[in-house]
Amino acid sequence: MVDWKDELKGRFAHGWAPYVDCDSGWRKLIQALVRDLDALGVPWNVQQIKQKAGGLRFYAHLLVGDDPDNVARFRALITIAEDRSWWICEQCGAEKPTCQVCTACAPKGGLC
Repeated sequence: MVDWKDELKGRFAHGWAPYVDCDSGWRKLIQALVRDLDALGVPWNVQQIKQKAGGLRFYAHLLVGDDPDNVARFRALITIAEDRSWWICEQCGAEKPTCQVCTACAPKGGLC
């Protein structure tokens, strides 16, 4: 079985390390973002996918065209996923309460 992070390696731009630096709790979020970006029908690549300061950072660029509508949709999809990451536990994927402590991980000693 191919690891979900390995499936993303072909998406990375030349010269960028094909490394996804976040845990599997965001797998579904990132996979949904990739599907949404692909649905735009415009080629793109990624430079970095990582966790920074508790939230997802997904650095990507369109490869062709400069249609302002495509650029705006592309950026909006990334922003929505990054914003959504604040409410999903990076460790287990559970919804986090407003206090930002994952109720699934906290009993096991994990804080999100």
